[in-house]
Amino acid sequence: MAVALAGALVVIAAAPPSGAVPETGTGSRCVSLAERAERYGVRVDDSATSVSVQGRTIPLTEAGLSDVRPGSSQVALWFHSLAWLIPVAQRSPEAALGAVERYSAALPDPGAGARREVQWERGWSEGQIRRRLETLECLYRRTGSPVVARAARGLGDALLDDRRYYGLPLHPPHNHGAQANVVLTRAGRLFDRPEWVAVARARVLRDREAAFAECGMSDEQSSAYQWLNVSLWDRLARRLDVPANPAPRRAAEALVRPDGVVEPVGGGGARTNTAHGGELWCPDLGWAASTRGGMHHVVRFGPATTRHGHQDHGAVTWFTRGRPVLVDRGAAPKDDAAAAAWAGSRAAHSTLERVDAPPVVAMTGRITGQDAYLLEERGGDGLRRSLRITPDAVTVVDDSATSATAPASSTWIQHWHFAPGWLPVVDDDGTATGELEASDGARVRLACRESGRPVAPIPVRVTSYVGASSSPAWDMQCRARGRSVSFSSTVSWIEGAGTAGTAR
Repeated sequence: MAVALAGALVVIAAAPPSGAVPETGTGSRCVSLAERAERYGVRVDDSATSVSVQGRTIPLTEAGLSDVRPGSSQVALWFHSLAWLIPVAQRSPEAALGAVERYSAALPDPGAGARREVQWERGWSEGQIRRRLETLECLYRRTGSPVVARAARGLGDALLDDRRYYGLPLHPPHNHGAQANVVLTRAGRLFDRPEWVAVARARVLRDREAAFAECGMSDEQSSAYQWLNVSLWDRLARRLDVPANPAPRRAAEALVRPDGVVEPVGGGGARTNTAHGGELWCPDLGWAASTRGGMHHVVRFGPATTRHGHQDHGAVTWFTRGRPVLVDRGAAPKDDAAAAAWAGSRAAHSTLERVDAPPVVAMTGRITGQDAYLLEERGGDGLRRSLRITPDAVTVVDDSATSATAPASSTWIQHWHFAPGWLPVVDDDGTATGELEASDGARVRLACRESGRPVAPIPVRVTSYVGASSSPAWDMQCRARGRSVSFSSTVSWIEGAGTAGTAR
């Protein structure tokens, strides 16, 4: 059998079990895998004799591969994915197949019982196995080679071990487990391994009730990962013919702003979706959201930070009159450790922060009225935050109990993170007025009081990490010192915007 490849006729070593001509293996999923490997500094030469890992050249020999020690988890993930071989297969299938064969010989499975560090170093952690199996799917659709099929069988069989599965019975359900089930289902059918499909289906039936809370949210503390989980579980329901659960999608839809942007809360990339509106109340996991009269908000509280969560207890976002006003700063690139740490901190969210204090461990919440909430910290400084949100204003009252652990000189900051495009208005002396203006003249005003006394908001330049590139933005800060504080602040929409100079 033969297929056309880059203008040449290439003989395929073996057809897939179905007997059908393989697909090209250059679909968007395969291209995306290759692009991500290159993004993390993994590049291969044209003849696939060596691979560059963040500037270090690794010979593609058994000895060279055996000695690989990628510097970070993300670099290791994409090196051991072999996704960098996908473009090689388009130019020279023989070179790609030779590299697969040498890799398999150099780095055999150390076993699920091996120490996690050993599995990670040798390319046999769960995520590395799954990504490599995806790559081998792409290569098999390109070549149909038994070399690829043999390597893939070892990977799929490794994923059958519960010690390498992020789901029941050893772990709570997680998106990695759902992704593994998607890959096992797809690869099982491609490589004629029905037992992979059967195990994936059994896992889905076992995990589906525990994957989401009754409110529909997963416990990953991220709006992006909520949508990822919805997509994965919907796909599994279709491919494995199991009943779908509508609650997770309804919960995810409540996090979509009227402009179609998924409000970026917690870790993960930017997402868009069809705006559906709806309400979400999930006190066990700490989520509240509502869309009413064109206004949309999300409030975060809940248990201790875990998985893809940020230190965002008490944070609020606000979209009104067709535009975002208060936002989350998103997730900074993982290879920028300082930026990623800041983006996940209390300082990067519209919260109350005691500088140099431990993060809030847990915060309970209850509804006190329409789009109104009372949040209370469990332990720590005993913070109490009440919120009332309307299309015209967001009002927040923050009270901290006098803490035996808080020095009298403690600095408290009430953060108000505004969407990129809002600029602080300054008076003739260059002093911030507390107002912010958009390019079309729309205005909002922040008014702060601490223990009844007016506090002048201080504009601080920050970076918003939402989307493909970062954007400059402003954090308006209300500050006070002492062992305890009592802030009462309101962000209000101002009708009929005028003109004024803005901070530069």
